[in-house]
Amino acid sequence: MAPVDVSRRSDRVRVSSGRHAPTWTYRPDSSLESDGTRNARTDDRQRRNRPNQTMTENGYGTEMSDDEIGRYLYERGVGVLSLAREEVAYGIPVSYGYDGDHDRCLLDLGFGPESKKERFLETTRRSCLTVYEWQSPTDWHSVVATGDVNELGDDIAYDLEERYYEHARDVELSVFGVPPEDVDLQWYELSIDEVSGRTSR
Repeated sequence: MAPVDVSRRSDRVRVSSGRHAPTWTYRPDSSLESDGTRNARTDDRQRRNRPNQTMTENGYGTEMSDDEIGRYLYERGVGVLSLAREEVAYGIPVSYGYDGDHDRCLLDLGFGPESKKERFLETTRRSCLTVYEWQSPTDWHSVVATGDVNELGDDIAYDLEERYYEHARDVELSVFGVPPEDVDLQWYELSIDEVSGRTSR
């Protein structure tokens, strides 16, 4: 896999929670209501389905470096894009290709007739892409990239299209529930100007 160029990020804002992260341990019998009484149903479900598992010493994990964030975005290829319209939020699963040279994520979005996704994109200037994975309480990653989302048009350069398909996870057009010929594909980009990432490692 090609190395990730993360040297052009001088204008990007690093975001940090800035709060103290407590140490905590998950135990299957710690199912108390806010008034201190035990939630019997939750307690029973936890006993049946979950073993004792201890979180990392820092419950919020550790902050990822720019290199780690760039590499993770480069390798992952899928996430959730958050849109908004008239104070209503709408999150959509997307496949993307990360362009580290220009700090952006390329999106090849499909729209069916009367697409809700398209309506929300028309009213969303700034969006955030959440990319994460969870394997266990001691093995997880999470990156949130925020920026302007804009349509690129159909004349996207070949090298950008190639970069997208090199990293994105492709899906069949049948997922839209309409005939493939009725799906309108459009190129978009999320220009990243704020990013944060945390990991259990």
